[in-house]
Amino acid sequence: MNHTRRVLTGTSIQQYKSLLIINQICRYSLFNTIKTKLMNTSLSSMKLPKLLSVDDESKIIHKEDAQIDSNVVGGSYRQALQDIIKHEKRETSDDSVKSTIDGDMTIISDSVLGSVKVDHPVLDAAAAYFFQISGKRFRPMLVLLVARAINKGATPEHIENIMAKQRKVAESTEIIHVASLIHDDIVDGSDTRRGIPSLNTKFGNKVAVLAGDFLLARSSLTLARLGNIEVVELFSTVIEHLSHGEVLQMAGKGKQNFDNYMRTIYFKTASLIAHSCKAAAVLSGAPLHIVEAAYNFGKHIGIAYQLTDDTLDFTQNEGLLGKPSQGADMRLGISTAPILYAAKQYPNEMNELISRKFSNDGDVESAMEFVKKSQAVEHTQDLAASHFKKAVDAALQFEPSPTRTAMISLIRKIMERDH
Repeated sequence: MNHTRRVLTGTSIQQYKSLLIINQICRYSLFNTIKTKLMNTSLSSMKLPKLLSVDDESKIIHKEDAQIDSNVVGGSYRQALQDIIKHEKRETSDDSVKSTIDGDMTIISDSVLGSVKVDHPVLDAAAAYFFQISGKRFRPMLVLLVARAINKGATPEHIENIMAKQRKVAESTEIIHVASLIHDDIVDGSDTRRGIPSLNTKFGNKVAVLAGDFLLARSSLTLARLGNIEVVELFSTVIEHLSHGEVLQMAGKGKQNFDNYMRTIYFKTASLIAHSCKAAAVLSGAPLHIVEAAYNFGKHIGIAYQLTDDTLDFTQNEGLLGKPSQGADMRLGISTAPILYAAKQYPNEMNELISRKFSNDGDVESAMEFVKKSQAVEHTQDLAASHFKKAVDAALQFEPSPTRTAMISLIRKIMERDH
């Protein structure tokens, strides 16, 4: 260590510290090219963020993001929706989400396909598989809306310079999301995704694993090229959270633990959205309170989105969702919010089903019946509504603009979705 200190001085020490940040990404990808890129980048003008140990970070997440009291919900789901619509109507413009960021989304759609191209034909086909299907892509939409809202009032030249980087953040967000879906399908043994065969079904587990790793590596390289260490750290954290969340979910099977469930959906869903929105704010040089508002906007939408998604498992069919439903999570031994709420109302019956991971014939059907005759779906919707309202509160921290209107409109659309 002393020898290292004698050799690494000045900018070299700063670069060495930067590499320690990037090592989180390198642990989850196949390539180390990102290290070479950073060693060739001048970091003298970059501010190094304060680093946290994994243990410290877990404590903060558990305190601030995970310990949500499942007994205290956000009141009436309908009332929350009415409040959101009321905020939306107060805005001075009726710009839609599409008209606000349509041009940005077109650029990203084209750019993503270019970013995931590779010479090997099998890996190339596997990596591009899901990007050739028209999906919701609401994660990059959120990032772009935050970016446009923050950049309001800047000069056209400044906006275009910053937006080019923020579009890369949005692009990387979608690529990381798809990589996480590929890995999830392998872990879960899923046969379908978005209404078509899953990547592991189409190409086999080995190619699917490599394709997911390749996408993480490509997104990591894209982010490194932005030249902002704080943004790289944010996404390093996201990739770690995705793995952490999957392990938490596996460990939670057969248990009735709402805290574990909420931590899991933060790690697996909300963290990516929250940190991506925060990265867009960081690149704009926004003041701290706006950076935190961007993070909270993404975090609460992410939590609410997953809670809503978990209710659809009990209310919609597979054709609408584009993925297996009607107890799909239970068939994997996973207990989501509706199951956990039903267990509060019918503890004796539900806890027995949960403890054996719904493994006996008829267990899934029995649990479905208990959910339907309880108020579990309504309670889950109310909990989601409380987070949708918090997302609106975060959006209202931004200056009034057509983009802020679009942010609130998108919250309403997500809240009202039925597939």
